[in-house]
Amino acid sequence: MTIIFEPSLKNTIKIMGDIVVINSNAPEKLAQNTYYVDANKIARDINLVIAGWAVVNTILVGAIAKVTGLFSFDSLDNAIKSYFPEKYVQINSNAAKKGFDEVKKIE
Repeated sequence: MTIIFEPSLKNTIKIMGDIVVINSNAPEKLAQNTYYVDANKIARDINLVIAGWAVVNTILVGAIAKVTGLFSFDSLDNAIKSYFPEKYVQINSNAAKKGFDEVKKIE
């Protein structure tokens, strides 16, 4: 599995495995199973931005949960609640849920 946080890097990294999850608003098929979510847009829409940069990590983890089925959204949500300080729980839970709900497969 390859996870691409920054879409401009898609042509500079080695794709590992047959699953790719990419943060992109203009995806292209990079592997047998390529999934995309516009994590930058989601982060900006929910104001998950630090120093002008969209924070996409929890969004992509939500997408990975959906794509792989390795862990449920409830497990991810519980991990967020136990890891983040209380003031950051809601925004990161929302981010993960949007990643989970909005990830799409390129056919």
